[in-house]
Amino acid sequence: MARERKKEYKPLTFTTTVRNPERIKGALRVISIYEGQILTNELCVTIFKDLIREKKYEVISAWRNSKTEYLKEKYNSEEEFTDDELNLIIDNNPQDHKERDFQWGYPSRFHTFFGIHRQFGFFFYERPGLNDEFAKEIKISPLGKKLLSCDDNVVTNQESFDSSELEANIFAHAMAKYHGNNPFIKRQNKNVPLILLIKVIKLLKSDRELENKGVGISIKEIALLLVWKDDDAYSLYQKIKELRLSFPFPTSNEVILDACDEHEPRWNSWQDITLIKDVPDEFVRKMRITGLFTLRGAGRYLDLNTKKENKIKYILSNYEESYIFSSSSEYFNYCASLDENILKLEEEPILRGDDFKLDYWTKHYPVETVNHELINMTKKNPSSKDPILRTMSNPVRLEFLCALSLKHQILNAKIIPRYKIDDEGVPYTHAPSNGHDIECILKDKVALIEATLITTGQQVHSEGPQTMRHLKTYRESNPNIDALCVFIAPNIHEDFQEWVEYQNSKINSYLAIKIEDFIADLEDKNLIQGILN
Repeated sequence: MARERKKEYKPLTFTTTVRNPERIKGALRVISIYEGQILTNELCVTIFKDLIREKKYEVISAWRNSKTEYLKEKYNSEEEFTDDELNLIIDNNPQDHKERDFQWGYPSRFHTFFGIHRQFGFFFYERPGLNDEFAKEIKISPLGKKLLSCDDNVVTNQESFDSSELEANIFAHAMAKYHGNNPFIKRQNKNVPLILLIKVIKLLKSDRELENKGVGISIKEIALLLVWKDDDAYSLYQKIKELRLSFPFPTSNEVILDACDEHEPRWNSWQDITLIKDVPDEFVRKMRITGLFTLRGAGRYLDLNTKKENKIKYILSNYEESYIFSSSSEYFNYCASLDENILKLEEEPILRGDDFKLDYWTKHYPVETVNHELINMTKKNPSSKDPILRTMSNPVRLEFLCALSLKHQILNAKIIPRYKIDDEGVPYTHAPSNGHDIECILKDKVALIEATLITTGQQVHSEGPQTMRHLKTYRESNPNIDALCVFIAPNIHEDFQEWVEYQNSKINSYLAIKIEDFIADLEDKNLIQGILN
């Protein structure tokens, strides 16, 4: 029997395989079908077939394989793979991957892909044959089921249900309990990263000697937090202060890397770019989706979101201490047990107009930049190099860019997004699914903007009835306002266009437009403004 590998000090990494909450939630929906089943090597392969079928996982090697390369076009289309095609992809594209206690190939890939779900307390699995008091069936936790309830594809009778805010609270819940030395990973660093981060930011902000030295913790300095061995926030704060006072600020990459190596010699020959940029970027993404943090200084600093002071205070008061867990099941039960005080939805003031700071952000992002970023959203895998935009999930980024585009081009209109924002006006989660995404109001007319990245025929089923319901609800609540719906997507599917034409034969208040035409229409001040004027 192989000797179990000892824990060692190493930088904190979550995962780069499952970056955003939409993908975590989508993968959880796939796995939920198999709840109660024993996880076997064969079932791991079956689940991966479903992930590929649902296009939640892309087997890149398949497009370089002469036997399966022809299926790439189908993967990028709305067509569903047949069982034979899925078998062909799996059989001809084995995963050259091995994780301890898991069989080489897709079973090991399963563990890599779903490991973060287990560490966050969303669902439990165990390789058959390992001794544990927990049953070896796949088990979706109450916390995981809460996350599934946020799925926009699930119809709910709770019209006032704010799934986007609950989703942020669920991730705040997961991060408040996440231990860097949890039993599922071979890492010795004993701290709760979220708590360590909050404490360090508070110490930095309260230090008068560091006045005008930045707000919060710089993105570069996060690298030092990621290698920190314990939960001594004061010592970490003192180290950061020492660097800020000893070297020109903002501190250079070399100074930060030297400090990291001084604290713990470079683990596993990590490259500079990995430690100073890639891993901190992923950490910031995970922290931002909790809603507890904001980006300041054009994305150079991570700070506490003042709108969440009460929730931050509660988490700090109740989860300050880090623990040593005797078993994986003990840790999972700790993470999965519900704390309703973190999950509860707090009543927020109704935000209007410049509460979203769109005037500020349109100055920061000129129209040319907004248009460029919108065009990027039409790609199969949208990406951005902007330090703020890159931290947003794709649906959130699309809504933000659409709001900025409207603000730039329709000067006399009131633009009111419904995405959730931090105290800088930066969105951290998309608009709730119980209403439209953005209001564009001009005099006594309003365009209700509905933005989506769905491009397949699923637009008809997932978006059509829902957006029409939003329009109907708005009209009933505002009988004196002439309202229409503007549906925006990277591309408008022909089935959806036919559906729109049918709806307009009855109400003539629905416009579907692809992103490129949306940009051109606003620049020409054509259709949308023509309808509103």
